[in-house]
Amino acid sequence: MKGATLAYLAGIVDGEGHVGIHLEHRRGYKFAVARIAVGMTNEATVRALAQTFGGTVKERLPGLRGRKPLFLWQVTNKLATRVAKTLLPYLVVKAPQAACIVALDRMKQEPRIKVQNWWARPEEYRQREKSLADAAKLFNRYGPYQW
Repeated sequence: MKGATLAYLAGIVDGEGHVGIHLEHRRGYKFAVARIAVGMTNEATVRALAQTFGGTVKERLPGLRGRKPLFLWQVTNKLATRVAKTLLPYLVVKAPQAACIVALDRMKQEPRIKVQNWWARPEEYRQREKSLADAAKLFNRYGPYQW
């Protein structure tokens, strides 16, 4: 992939995207999900992200007459980590959130402990997950820079 293409796509993620870590609860389990998404009315740009990195593209029809449809591209977990690592050198505004995703991936590589008949993560791991999610949320709210 050419640097100019990556820089362009990083600019789209910086300006139109969301980069974050979300804490989810399913069937009594808590876990962190890395997510990168871009929503915009320019279908070609959204499809370029999907073609370059993979992920899903959904079309949302406008709720009001006369509005354009919204195209939403999204990647989660390992794919989001790969996108974050690839775009990190080119990101400006969303660089701290992308760094949180990379840190979460490093944490997920840590070994699990055996509890009764299943493998689990210690509570301290869950606290670090929450800290990363809170940091990404804080950057999303206030941004890394005070212009």
